[in-house]
Amino acid sequence: MDFSIYYITDNPTPYSLSLDMGSIAMTEADGYFVNSYCADLSVNIAQSYLSQIDHDLYVAPDGDDTNSGLSAETPLKTIAYAMQRITANPNNPRTLNLAAGVYSHSNNAQLFPFALNPMYAFFVPALRQQSWMVSTIVLFGRLAMLITWRFRV
Repeated sequence: MDFSIYYITDNPTPYSLSLDMGSIAMTEADGYFVNSYCADLSVNIAQSYLSQIDHDLYVAPDGDDTNSGLSAETPLKTIAYAMQRITANPNNPRTLNLAAGVYSHSNNAQLFPFALNPMYAFFVPALRQQSWMVSTIVLFGRLAMLITWRFRV
């Protein structure tokens, strides 16, 4: 999340957020990059520095955030970065495919908890041959935590 304005009760004071550049270009708060709660907020962000991708994405612990993320052969590295790049599309939700492996800050610079865009949230954890990895996304409001259990068979 880039900006958040939060009041406990309704605040009638109008606020305006105008930027030449932000994470993505937008004209209203989306609840992910810009959040507003009990506040009258108008938004105008002219240009974006992140290119959004309207496609299913792939993430792997040994991936690279400079990859396209469009296939299992060119996965992104971090879940948080993939969630910033994937387009929120309620009419055509996208899938974030997680390869089997360990996702941690010390191993591969993962950031936990990470923000979850409420417009999409489909995770498909990979299953390794001869071992099962069960991943669950635990939601805390708009934050998410990835929890993985491993089972050998």
